[in-house]
Amino acid sequence: NGREKYKSLYLSNQMEGELSNRSCSEGKNSDREVLDPLYMRMPNTAFGISMGLVGHSIAWKEASNADIFLSPRGDGGGVLGEIINIFFWVSSVVSFVVIGACYLWKCRFRCHLVSQEWQSPIRAHFMNAPHLILLMLAMGWPNRFFGTPVVLWRIMWIIGFIMQLGITQLMYERWFFGNSAEQRL
Repeated sequence: NGREKYKSLYLSNQMEGELSNRSCSEGKNSDREVLDPLYMRMPNTAFGISMGLVGHSIAWKEASNADIFLSPRGDGGGVLGEIINIFFWVSSVVSFVVIGACYLWKCRFRCHLVSQEWQSPIRAHFMNAPHLILLMLAMGWPNRFFGTPVVLWRIMWIIGFIMQLGITQLMYERWFFGNSAEQRL
């Protein structure tokens, strides 16, 4: 019933995508498939890499306050936890910037693929990832080494919160008022 319909829709979308990525090479095997470069076909699920790294950063930030990381004097020295927190936080920022730049490039040159991801009942939920990463970066901010820039932290939080409200509204609208089963999540 519905499952076969989703399966056939998925397979037809896959076939369209494969056909649009094919090109004939001159003088060589014309059946060879030529894919777009990685930055042109970057899936929105790639933001999960940054989300995982920043999740580790938050965990290590909180773990650095645990008793196991306290110095013998009991002054909350947790330097090891803070260093690991900084490593994961910086790794998350770097991966977020690289993946975000690739995805923006994809939005610019392969807008139809972004539209297909938005229409997908599964991948549409990954459209939440960039602003959730922004919120998590604000929570995992390594305070001891970078100071506490409260204004920047609050700005990141406000931007992420407003984006979350907007995308949640779009998801609920699609869920409640979609015209067909494919549009409903």
